Amino acid sequence: MQTYYLAKKANGNGSPTTDSTSRKQELLIIKLAGGFANPIGDFGSKDFESEASGLANAGLLLNASLILKFSKYFGFVFDYRYQKNAVDNEAIHQAYSSQYSSGISFSTQATDWTSHGFFSGLYFELPLVDIKNLSFDFCLLGGLPKFESPELNITATKNGTTINIVQNVGKTSALAFETKMGLKYKFETVALNFGVSYFTAKPSFSGVLIQGSNGVVDYAKFQQRISSLNVEEGISFLLYHK
Repeated sequence: MQTYYLAKKANGNGSPTTDSTSRKQELLIIKLAGGFANPIGDFGSKDFESEASGLANAGLLLNASLILKFSKYFGFVFDYRYQKNAVDNEAIHQAYSSQYSSGISFSTQATDWTSHGFFSGLYFELPLVDIKNLSFDFCLLGGLPKFESPELNITATKNGTTINIVQNVGKTSALAFETKMGLKYKFETVALNFGVSYFTAKPSFSGVLIQGSNGVVDYAKFQQRISSLNVEEGISFLLYHK
């Protein structure tokens, strides 16, 4: 955004005037956004034979940001982020069905991968001089969010006999990073945002209870790389220095 600009000559005296709103320096930005979280790498892999596969489908991303600007170009970001990705039940069902002999029918259910928590980091904004009120922004964030692995419920039936096995939800916290970049178009005290982001973390889950209707009890321990390439849009509310 340009801070100053030359206006048309007023009153025939040839002296330039300034637009008071264009000179204002942003102090605080409150941003609300939502979009799609697209799993990539191991997180989105549907290879059931690989322990690294997350079997995740595209999901939901929501975040709220508070940006405190200490100059025209730089600021601090405080962000709350929530992400949810469903598990591909069909991939699980097909894997079990192909591994076991005919005559056994399977049904599978799974809850979602979720993560939520607070992040903080640095904010950078660069006005695009060719288009008034349009700017490019960039954020580099880190945090310690909470993660939940899905509950897996698998039922096998053969000759009227049914066995049910449940892997319970795993819960943990882990260091995570997110890089964001996008465009901001300003209308006085409100701005529209569109951007993309990359999120990555590798939480470790332990003591995840596995129970079977046949009396089986066990505990699982595993790591899962969670990475996603996200697309989001939102709205910002701008507060200025007086």
